[in-house]
Amino acid sequence: MSQILFGRSGNTPVPPMLKLLMVGGMLEIAGILIAFVYTSPLAVAIDSGADQFAAAVTSNLTFAFSDILDYVFGTTRAIIYSVAILLALIIFYKLRMKDATEVARSAFRNKAIFAYSALLLGTAITWVIKLTVERPRKSSGAITANTDPFSMPSGHTSFAATVMIILIFLIRKRLMLVIGILVILAVGLSRLILGVHYFTDVFSAALIGTGVVLTMAALFLFRE
Repeated sequence: MSQILFGRSGNTPVPPMLKLLMVGGMLEIAGILIAFVYTSPLAVAIDSGADQFAAAVTSNLTFAFSDILDYVFGTTRAIIYSVAILLALIIFYKLRMKDATEVARSAFRNKAIFAYSALLLGTAITWVIKLTVERPRKSSGAITANTDPFSMPSGHTSFAATVMIILIFLIRKRLMLVIGILVILAVGLSRLILGVHYFTDVFSAALIGTGVVLTMAALFLFRE
């Protein structure tokens, strides 16, 4: 068991699938645990410090930018994006992959299943935790009429993390990695600037979204 966990069995390296499963699982567990300890003194202190930082960087410009991110990564848009992506994948597969080799068709199916299963699972876990923990939102936040009453974890951040990490796996370019990380950080910070989430909400969501994608990548992209 120790050989598997620490990556050595003689001179045999740990398979990428196992590495991703281990890291993804640990991130998901960490994100879920944070959701249930947000009232601890350490979590409260971290949230307080993050609120002070968010207040220091809040301006008309950052608030306006945060408002844009709130719209782009909102729940309604997430549903629209998900349906549009599914239709696009089906149409592309029917029109462009019909004459492809079976190897190419299989690779496309694996990538499509990976992306869509990660998107659905990340959203599902986020909402199950949100409805289980029922952490109230900040009373002073810029809460819109269609915002749900619970804040842990952040749905916007979870969705952004899931989408960006999926794109990082599919595109596999350094520029995409940089863009993905910046978008996740920007969305997370925007939730603090708007006052609709605590830092632990955002951090938990980022861990869960990332962990789910790593797990699905292990199952569908690195099975060999």
